[in-house]
Amino acid sequence: MMTRFLEKKLGRTFNKDASVTTRRYVTGEVRKRDLLIDDIASTTGLIVKVDEDGDGLVSDETALVLSTDLLLRGEGLDLDPDQGSEPQPWVELWIPPFYNDARITSFPPNTLVSVTAIHGWPAIPSAIVRAMYQLTGIWRLESPRATQRIPEGIEQAIASSPEAQSILDQVLAPYRRRWYF
Repeated sequence: MMTRFLEKKLGRTFNKDASVTTRRYVTGEVRKRDLLIDDIASTTGLIVKVDEDGDGLVSDETALVLSTDLLLRGEGLDLDPDQGSEPQPWVELWIPPFYNDARITSFPPNTLVSVTAIHGWPAIPSAIVRAMYQLTGIWRLESPRATQRIPEGIEQAIASSPEAQSILDQVLAPYRRRWYF
């Protein structure tokens, strides 16, 4: 239950798909060079298709090619979020203006885009694991930080404990999806 609570608060899940899955998106009202997508843990098996003919199907479309048609970016526009001490996911498709020979120059408005990839996070961040254990202990009244009140639910337990709220605030800052409300 605490895992689902954190996922809801952060606007993302920290699991990693066991194999490639396909997610579909519809672009916004305005032609743009970027498209926010669900977290991608690995580029293995990545296929991006845009319904260029507007027939609602991507099976008849040619896949865009990573590094010649588009790039993936992580939070903060990082091109290599999977590198470093704490690998993070890619969260955005981007068609750079310097790709002069790209198949498309931007994502057309109100268009279907299909992304096949290994979605999720490369690994669950240790801060998320620690926060989940600490918050679970508070919620179950098994932690010295617990308020010793019988909570009616996770939300009430977190709200009634200043320590739990502090833990949640610390986790929200670096791991919350930036475009999530």
